[in-house]
Amino acid sequence: MPLSIQDRPKLVISSDAVWRMSAVEIKDMITAHLGECMPSLHEDKLATITAAMTVVRLPAKHCWCQAGQSMDKMAFIVSGLCKLSYQTADGDEINVQFMAEQDGVGDYMAAIENLPSKYSVYTIEPTILMAFDKSHFERCLEDFPEFFRYVHEHTLKLLFKYIERTESFLISDSTARYVSFVTDNPELAKRLSIQDLSSYLGMTRQSITRIRKKLGQADNL
Repeated sequence: MPLSIQDRPKLVISSDAVWRMSAVEIKDMITAHLGECMPSLHEDKLATITAAMTVVRLPAKHCWCQAGQSMDKMAFIVSGLCKLSYQTADGDEINVQFMAEQDGVGDYMAAIENLPSKYSVYTIEPTILMAFDKSHFERCLEDFPEFFRYVHEHTLKLLFKYIERTESFLISDSTARYVSFVTDNPELAKRLSIQDLSSYLGMTRQSITRIRKKLGQADNL
């Protein structure tokens, strides 16, 4: 029986350790990890999936995909943090999703429908990606059911996060949105600036500062 996403092994390794690794070492680590996550996938099939993957090292505040571009590359995060955002007519940046280790990166709806992306992807921290051509990714989804299930589960996880954010704007006030996010994502919250977090929660920086003071939290993000 395939492992559920809750049961799949976590890739736990410090970002400093990953950055010291060579591309070959990172690829070997990811291949071994995917083998643990998909134990029914034979080594030759796993080798086919990972053969076309390349290691991409990006600095913080780097644009991986610009809104309006087609997604010809797929990727997931080995180490680091990214955000999915769009720009309003007034020039404000609105964050709609954060992506950390083991998350896929990009506007997957646009990729599936072969449309230009509605969003841009920026790195928040120095980030290492495993990237591969969209055509190779699609072939692997078709050829290997276990890989399809693995990707499907992770895609659903990101979709549920997006739905939760949308619902929070409809049924929660700003304090409840903030408390819910920090409670559900304690480690991620520590890695985000007030600017990125306030944009995601639909609040001002001043509002988050007031909420933190009210809750007795240090203003250290």
